[in-house]
Amino acid sequence: MEFEPPHPSTNPLTVVPDYMLNRPVTPEHTIHDLSPSAVARPKSIDELSDLMSITNDNNLAIAPRGGGTQISLGNPLRAYDLAIETTGLNKMVSHDYADLTATVEAGVTVSNFQDTLANHRQFLAIDPPLPNQATIGGALAVGHSGPMKWQYWNPRDTVIGMKVVQPNGTLVKSGGRVVKNVSGYDMARLHIGGLGTLGIIVEVSFKLTPKPPVEATLIGSFDTINESLEKAMLIYQSDVLPLAIVTIDNKAAEQMRSDALHQSRHTLIVKLAGRERGLARQINECRNLFQCDSMNEKDAASLWGSISNFGYDKVTLPTLGVRISAPPSKLALLSKVIYDLSTDTALTPALVAHPAHGTLIANWHLDGSPIQSSTLRAMIGQIRNHTRTLRGHTFVEHYPIPQRSDLDVWDNYGGSMETMRNLKAQYDPRGTLNPGRFIGHI
Repeated sequence: MEFEPPHPSTNPLTVVPDYMLNRPVTPEHTIHDLSPSAVARPKSIDELSDLMSITNDNNLAIAPRGGGTQISLGNPLRAYDLAIETTGLNKMVSHDYADLTATVEAGVTVSNFQDTLANHRQFLAIDPPLPNQATIGGALAVGHSGPMKWQYWNPRDTVIGMKVVQPNGTLVKSGGRVVKNVSGYDMARLHIGGLGTLGIIVEVSFKLTPKPPVEATLIGSFDTINESLEKAMLIYQSDVLPLAIVTIDNKAAEQMRSDALHQSRHTLIVKLAGRERGLARQINECRNLFQCDSMNEKDAASLWGSISNFGYDKVTLPTLGVRISAPPSKLALLSKVIYDLSTDTALTPALVAHPAHGTLIANWHLDGSPIQSSTLRAMIGQIRNHTRTLRGHTFVEHYPIPQRSDLDVWDNYGGSMETMRNLKAQYDPRGTLNPGRFIGHI
């Protein structure tokens, strides 16, 4: 049975105290052509709890907002009365650098947090897009890992404790501020990648990672994407342990506009780290596997930023985009599938692959060209069918707004959908948070 509680057309201006509605409604608050009636920016966790209690009691539909870097993700909202910005929750709560742990409020930007940790040669092992704008809470709610996922795993693996405000205003704690305290840890996992559908993340405790003594970035170019992926798999299967392995096709290289990329060729980039002697050994091993050059630190940092931002900054933001998770050995085959299907529809894809953790990002820029929604749906459907046969999933990150209601941007998750619907019914029975936006339109 579908979980779809009704939403009356209550205006938050009539039920929420004026002092809470402290932000103007602007175009940046629009989500999939829906705009809220009001915007709130709580200045404390207690204020957010009070606000959520009021909105829940009055059946208002809420969309939380961090830095807004990935605000277009998800299915269309069924209702949208109030936007709640979390950027007012911006305190660094604690940093025990000797124990490699830190606690921070969810509205702190990723870059500010990383800058603080860097003073002690530590970092949080996530690299989401647009870190100067993205917030800690928003990055966790989206749950996508950046290029370093292979070496440092998923964002959930960095979290040791969390505070979440539930739709009824209740503050729930799980885990703690020390690594050995794992009580309630699984509850935090519900909210990482949950897109704010069960609660609003307000405070997080992390385990941190020491910065490696030295780093290096190697770059090589190839005539075909298959060659770049083949070399990437050789590195993946070798004794080298890179922080990241990325391939960029010629179209994506053109869009990134990086001086480091040969924009007419396909590129392989490898990020290495360690002590000097160990790093030198890894560099030599990579050079035995593919022809490459070393990048200077400044150019490398800029390029890795472009890779993390691909598909989300103004330059590379696409009309249509998918993120595929599949076995690393199948990315070359899936790339060919995408090229072939795109040729059939007269579209040109831009591909960025992270072979070590089996992620393939494909973006298309329609540039105002008219194209039937049925054509896009058919292409997405065929990509999904191919991906499923290879034990993978396809998530639609970007889709034309007028046509978005035609599909579920998440892939078919089978039997787990019933569990997700039950969780939504248990924790948000009135459908207060992001109604309709998550998997299965829950």
